Amino acid sequence: MTAMSFLLGQTDGIYKFEPHTKEISSRAYELITGGCLLGWGLSMVGALIAGGAQVMCILQLIPMLAATYYHYVCGGKPNVVVNAVFMAAAAYFGFVPLPEVKSVEWTSAAILMAFYAGLTAFTGVLFLLGKADKIYENEPHTKAVMSRRGELQAGACLLGWGVGIWAATIAGGAQDMCILYLPGQLACTVHHYVGGGTKNVIVNLVFAMPAAYFGFVR
Repeated sequence: MTAMSFLLGQTDGIYKFEPHTKEISSRAYELITGGCLLGWGLSMVGALIAGGAQVMCILQLIPMLAATYYHYVCGGKPNVVVNAVFMAAAAYFGFVPLPEVKSVEWTSAAILMAFYAGLTAFTGVLFLLGKADKIYENEPHTKAVMSRRGELQAGACLLGWGVGIWAATIAGGAQDMCILYLPGQLACTVHHYVGGGTKNVIVNLVFAMPAAYFGFVR
């Protein structure tokens, strides 16, 4: 729901609770944030459908901590408290009792999703560490709307997206995850299109094709 609010530009309710996000936001920033949040949310759905909710609770602690740090740096104390409550619940349901992790069946879809998850999570880490110069060389339109605080928020969302894909893949839901990967990726493609990043649009479409194939055909 938060992702759709960003994508549709219906952010008044969000900004009342997160004025620090409004300070760094623009319409282009809303598009990229909404796309990453949509990917993050749908990856959690993928893990849930595959029966990996408990593993998802554990793995989500990492990006949730990153998102909480973003709010902390920006002075959003109420957001830090809310996130801490959600993290405590996730930790409890994740670790009590300890989950049994089954071996992963490395189908073509699983290999593809593991690869995409790695790229997404790595991109998120680069944003979090402030090491996004190489990304900006290929995405000047993203650099134009980004700030250090924006990098923290986008990095947390991208890390959550990547970790969520891993959780769904571990749980055996790689084929469904191929389908659920597409909406968030499409939303990010819209950001590139609006910003004039034709090369990035083409790359995203190329990445979408095998995901669509393994999701709908295989």
